[in-house]
Amino acid sequence: MATDEGNETNHARRRRHKPMNMKVSRPVYTEQAFQEGYEQMDLDQSFSARLRKFVSRQRCTLQGVKRCLIGRFPILKWLPAYEVRRNLLSDVICGLTVGTLRIPQAMAYALLASLPPVYGLYVAFFAVIIYSIMGTSHHISAGTFAVVCIMTGNAVDRVLSDPSNAASSAIEQTDEDSDLQRVYVASALAVAVGIVQLLMALFRLGFVTIYLSEPLVRGFTTGAAVHVFTSQFRHLFGVSVKRSTGFFSLVKSYVAFFSNLSQANVTAIITSAITITFLVTVSTIQDFIQHRGTHRVVDGVRQQVREPRKKIPIPSELVVIILGTAISSAAHFADNYGVAVVGDIPTGIPPPRLPQLSYLSSVITDAIAIAIVGYAVSISLAKMFAKKHKYEVDPNQELLAFGTCQIFSSFFNCFPVGTSLSRSLVQEVSGGKTQLAGLISSVIVLLVLFLIGPFFSSLPKCCLASIIVVALAGMFRQLKDLILLWQVSTYDFLIWTVTFLAVVLLGVDVGLALGVVFSLMTVIIRTQQPYCTLMGRIPGTDIYRDVNYYEAAEQIPGIRIFRSHSCLCFVNAEYFKNSLYSKVFKKKRHGANPDRDNGNVVSSEEPSRADDERTPSSTEPSETAGPAETTAAVQSPVHTIILDCGMFGFIDTVGLKTLHTIIAYCTKRDIRVVFAGSKAAPRNSILNYFERCQDHSVGLDHMYLTLHDAVLHSQHLPASPNSATDLSYPNTTQVTTQTSTTSAVNLPVDQSDTSV
Repeated sequence: MATDEGNETNHARRRRHKPMNMKVSRPVYTEQAFQEGYEQMDLDQSFSARLRKFVSRQRCTLQGVKRCLIGRFPILKWLPAYEVRRNLLSDVICGLTVGTLRIPQAMAYALLASLPPVYGLYVAFFAVIIYSIMGTSHHISAGTFAVVCIMTGNAVDRVLSDPSNAASSAIEQTDEDSDLQRVYVASALAVAVGIVQLLMALFRLGFVTIYLSEPLVRGFTTGAAVHVFTSQFRHLFGVSVKRSTGFFSLVKSYVAFFSNLSQANVTAIITSAITITFLVTVSTIQDFIQHRGTHRVVDGVRQQVREPRKKIPIPSELVVIILGTAISSAAHFADNYGVAVVGDIPTGIPPPRLPQLSYLSSVITDAIAIAIVGYAVSISLAKMFAKKHKYEVDPNQELLAFGTCQIFSSFFNCFPVGTSLSRSLVQEVSGGKTQLAGLISSVIVLLVLFLIGPFFSSLPKCCLASIIVVALAGMFRQLKDLILLWQVSTYDFLIWTVTFLAVVLLGVDVGLALGVVFSLMTVIIRTQQPYCTLMGRIPGTDIYRDVNYYEAAEQIPGIRIFRSHSCLCFVNAEYFKNSLYSKVFKKKRHGANPDRDNGNVVSSEEPSRADDERTPSSTEPSETAGPAETTAAVQSPVHTIILDCGMFGFIDTVGLKTLHTIIAYCTKRDIRVVFAGSKAAPRNSILNYFERCQDHSVGLDHMYLTLHDAVLHSQHLPASPNSATDLSYPNTTQVTTQTSTTSAVNLPVDQSDTSV
């Protein structure tokens, strides 16, 4: 029954509907005739004119200063207009909920950055305050972020393992412990990340995140999750393992872990197992309640019948921290069982201190990667929530806000800041309306720092590691992306896989760079060999379609319409020329290694001199010519080639030289080359190039507004441009034309040809 319904649906989709008829009557326009009738505005301005216009806008007025302050500090805009009765209760509840979630995440993620847990609380306090003042998103939760933390930990370990850096800081190491030395490197890294993001905001470089496609980001975060998961094994099992850095560090970590597995702490293993089981059970119950009754089985098919309920945030992580601390303190886990605990947590806020700027040169490459990745994730979440709740976010202001967060927080021993997906979702689900919810959550963290912090000194580190491992479940679910990507796009599948493997095997920073390079290479590959085809006309219409896909598409006698589905540049210029020669002239390949172009053999050379002595004709044999290309309607000699330029976004110098070569080759054979549907920028590039070359074979009279204009005019050209004759073709009106193109620019469009 379900199969019959599916067949009926497919049949309904394919059912042919009777088209609506309309008739359009207008002149046949070349670009020259169109511009003479409808003047084209000169949008090009000299540099001096643009400079004067810019200077005139830079006047300092009171209104200008006010707009600048509100733009840089959005809190001055939303706080005075805050609707207390409408939003205050929602923001308070949201702030309390997110604040309780911040505490365990901040302490746990600090371990990823190779720092004591208390420094995660510092990040959770200072970063939120600055972002609430300068940020434009109402829902994202700034602070600790797992991927940024693991990148920070890798950078800290790499810098401190370098002998030159260790030697330069030997004096400080005699006075400070190793943890404080790690704090120095992490705070210097935060300064570097902030500088990079501020420079990106200054030069308005927020667009660089477009090079991080969604498959790349998801493959990268999944690979980083593997590193995070591996780094927590030593805490889960209570094994003392030195962290590895460099290529194949993950493999080295597993080798070191299994080599020392015999030293595992049984109490830590049992505590980790109980904690993970509790967290997974609570999460499973939440998901069950959220999706209960949302799906129903109809005719053997599971279908969604209503939207899931809002997920009720249960602070299970906070419960784990409280119970873990209480049990560990009562049973003296550290003394009796040798379980690693958090240790002393100082109360209050650390005094401001200038970061160790001597480390900047050592962490600048890591800072660039962290700045781009952290901003990419943050702006993606901000745009997602802004679209859902119908408000705007400013990408460059977001860069400025996060850059300021990094630099300001670094003076208080903080490491780089990011945006947590889980906390942001909780902030949105729990009803947060404005940035005030973030300020309230920071008050909860402040209370912990001043009052409750010392009570967590007995908290086992294996409990924090368990929280991290369970939180990674969402990232590991991204492995299901591979099934969809394989079915939809092979290139996206390869981007995801290559990025994931590069991050896992070569490291987070190198893996990200390799993923970006590979992603750009796929774009180059697809641009290097674009799809090229001949276009045919649907009879009785002004519609032109690919002859390889539409049987009804017919080629016009004596005319070839060639389209390339890409821009024309140095990457694909030679391929464009070979495809044109192959499809229009049916040239056979004389070399040993033929190039393939949509099933046709392409000649990589210019046509031979023997071929130069005669006019090419479409009647030449081709081993791979399709049925649409061998019909009786296209047996006349080719006298016009129409280049469909609708897909040309730009043409570079190499592309222009290629066009010049093609036109010169066709001109020798009395074949006219015209352009149709060209955009303004490519059209101007072609005209300027031929004018500079003092070649007057191409002008505005060789360019047409649409394909149909070019066909209607070229349709009545004689087979040889050197003689004027009267031609009559089926389904067209008999029109007498002369050799001059300007005499035919205003031909009336045949009504029978434009009936749609």
